[in-house]
Formats: sequence, C-alpha cells, structure tokens
Amino acid sequence: MHLRLFISALLLSLLPLVAQAQRAEAFDNALVEQPAMYPGGAAALVAYINKNTKYPAVAMEEGVQGKVVLRFKVDEQGNVSDIKVKKTLSRECDAEAIRVAQTLKPFIPAKHQGRPVAVWFTLPVSFQFR
Repeated sequence: MHLRLFISALLLSLLPLVAQAQRAEAFDNALVEQPAMYPGGAAALVAYINKNTKYPAVAMEEGVQGKVVLRFKVDEQGNVSDIKVKKTLSRECDAEAIRVAQTLKPFIPAKHQGRPVAVWFTLPVSFQFR
C-alpha cells in the first residue's frame, strides 16, 4: 500500500516536468495549423531585414555575394531564440545575419490545436551588390 502511494506521489510530482518538456518541444513552422508570422507579414520581415542589414566591408571587398540561411526558434510568446546558421556564406555575413535576427521584434506566435506553440523558423538573408 505504501509503495503504491509513493509511486502515485512520484508520478504526480513528475507531471509538471512532462508538461514543461512538451511545451519546450518546437514544431516546424510549416507544419502547424497557424504558422508564426512577423508583425505586418512576410513583406514587413523582408523590409526590416533589408533596412537593417549592413553589408560587411570585408565581404564587399572580397566580392562575396549570396545567401545566409538562418534557423531560429520562435517561442510561445513570439520571441526569437536559438539562432543558428543553416547555410553559411562567410564568417562576416553569417555574423551580420545573426545580429539582425537578434534585433527582430516578437513574432505573432504559431498555434497548433488552438494553443500557442514554439516553432522552428527558417530565414534567408541575401547579400547582393546593388
């Protein structure tokens, strides 16, 4: 009897940890019912990236052009975290893309089954001469 009560109490004490682990799980943004969205939509996100990205002088001098592809988490509150380079261009361009992503304002959180969820978001950042 005491063992059964102990096991029941142990299981009940673990429930918050299981719920926390489920909340920490992140989905692919394309696979949720309502994807995370930057305020103002994709056009506003592209405009923000274009306006705030500074072409690194070293990359410009070396003629580096192309895309850095970032992957980051948008949590249940819409905050950006865990920024990683998925496709590199150069050390300087990668660092600049990360810097700009760190300054993004919160997204409108993704929803799945009616509740906010964390998602992985992929963002290409272009470095092209104009």
